[in-house]
Amino acid sequence: MQLTQVFFKELVKNGFSEEDIRFLDVEEILRKQVGNKTLSEFSKLHKINSGTLSHMLKGKRAVPLSLLKCADAFKNRRCVIKNSNVPVLIPEELTPKLAYLIGFLRDGTVTKEAENEYCCAFYNSNTVLLKKVSKIITKVFGIKPQIRRFGDNFGIRIRSFTLYLFFKLVFEVNNRQVLWNTPILIRNAQDDIKKAYVTGFFDAEGGCPHFERNINTKRKNLYVKFVQKNKESLEFIKDYLDSKGIQTRSVYLEKDKHVLKISNKSIKSFSKFIKPLHPVRAKNLHKLSKLFS
Repeated sequence: MQLTQVFFKELVKNGFSEEDIRFLDVEEILRKQVGNKTLSEFSKLHKINSGTLSHMLKGKRAVPLSLLKCADAFKNRRCVIKNSNVPVLIPEELTPKLAYLIGFLRDGTVTKEAENEYCCAFYNSNTVLLKKVSKIITKVFGIKPQIRRFGDNFGIRIRSFTLYLFFKLVFEVNNRQVLWNTPILIRNAQDDIKKAYVTGFFDAEGGCPHFERNINTKRKNLYVKFVQKNKESLEFIKDYLDSKGIQTRSVYLEKDKHVLKISNKSIKSFSKFIKPLHPVRAKNLHKLSKLFS
């Protein structure tokens, strides 16, 4: 099933009407719906203001789904849920780029803030990585986010009710990471999707030695790991990597987080299997793999 259909189906289940689901870039489709009718006739038929209809036909106002009785209305169009100011391109399919973002959200938040503000955020200390993530966000959702400093960290924050609902309803994102299990769509996806998701997860919550700060290369001090508060999400990665012949150790609890480590004899295979976008982590993983060649 296409993601647009999944999204709109979930919206309806959660009390949203066709009037609440709106689109931009659909002027031609709306003109076909109007047909030979005058603006006044069409407005009366659909109980809308003729001035509002005129703005919709000029592309100055989002058009509700109730006026777009056309299957093509959803394809490659920007969607904006009622009371949301930021239009979002809803992806037709679950692609590796989108899967990467879902994995990268493991070090992010999807929350409702004060005064009904809705925020989707991606955080990382590496701005080079965030620039790459920003480009993926633009490609997938048609949004051009900015990278800002937040205390000692950097991040991308997108205040969009529409994007908030997309992550919540399609990928079951919970505002508490400890409660967010692996999304069903990821669990049931093809291999390239799972691989991209694990890569994003590793860029967000992975770990390996920082050789620039630690010149001790004794094997007992070397590791590749994933860290997360949610245990199930690591169990999924463990099962997936094991199925690819990359051996992992058991997930264990360390303080308030769960840890999954790659077996030392599989570090080289893991390094070849995923291609992190995090420049430092990719460099260190490559160095580490040579020590276990």
